[in-house]
Amino acid sequence: MSPKKRQLIRLFLQRTLAEGILTASLDTLVRLAAQTYNRVSKESIKEIREKYTFEEYITRVAPIVDAQFTEEELQKIITFYSSDVARKMFESNFVGKVRRINTLLSQEIEQEFAMRNAKI
Repeated sequence: MSPKKRQLIRLFLQRTLAEGILTASLDTLVRLAAQTYNRVSKESIKEIREKYTFEEYITRVAPIVDAQFTEEELQKIITFYSSDVARKMFESNFVGKVRRINTLLSQEIEQEFAMRNAKI
């Protein structure tokens, strides 16, 4: 993969996955694992957290993105996610709201099946 494409992949991941959200997720995962494995030293916890970075994530995901998108397609995606429309979508938590509705619908459907199953 060319250096230019790797840089486009970096921008793509920063714009679409929000580096800050991924970093916060990694922090949470490490914190929860540290609570579960409470005999692990603080120094080891720090080493583990420093090992799993956004850079490491890019290294693992880049081949998938590279195979899926051309440089031109990545540039188009980056342009969209840098736009006011995309900013509005993220600031309004549009995706989160839609996911909540999907979760509620899933729960309602399961309840419907459970109630009808109980009547049989």
